[in-house]
Amino acid sequence: MRAGRDDVAFILGQYEPRRVDRVMRVEGRTVPANALTGDWRCRQIKLGRMSAFMVYDRWFTCTIRPVRGGLLLEKAGGSQAFAGTLFPENGAWVYVGASRVRGEPRHGYSGASSALGAQVTPGDQVGLLTGIGDNHLRLEIPAMRESLLDVVELVR
Repeated sequence: MRAGRDDVAFILGQYEPRRVDRVMRVEGRTVPANALTGDWRCRQIKLGRMSAFMVYDRWFTCTIRPVRGGLLLEKAGGSQAFAGTLFPENGAWVYVGASRVRGEPRHGYSGASSALGAQVTPGDQVGLLTGIGDNHLRLEIPAMRESLLDVVELVR
């Protein structure tokens, strides 16, 4: 185990593969909106690029609350935060939001598409939220920076 700059401990891939298996090997299932709202404990798992995987040991508070047209998912604490809207889609929830690091202001998804020649904001995120157990969720976000896939595990 190593500690990061702000003492956020994480486990490198070679040490605890069971932690990743518990989150990634479970088939996603539908979760109704009323079961999503409220406070959750959440932590990040980073897959690929820097290491096979890293599981961050520190849990933070994530909140899901209703907003016009969907639900707002937000992780406000820690050195990496994010916020975005969840929209229902074929039994899962599509997440559209933006990440930021400590010191950056909160910003939303840019709506830009590099396929159309637009400058994409590096913090843009699009992902998929599914249930993986009772009061257990998985948010998968293709990554642009430190990993190939960021996974947020949410429990309560």
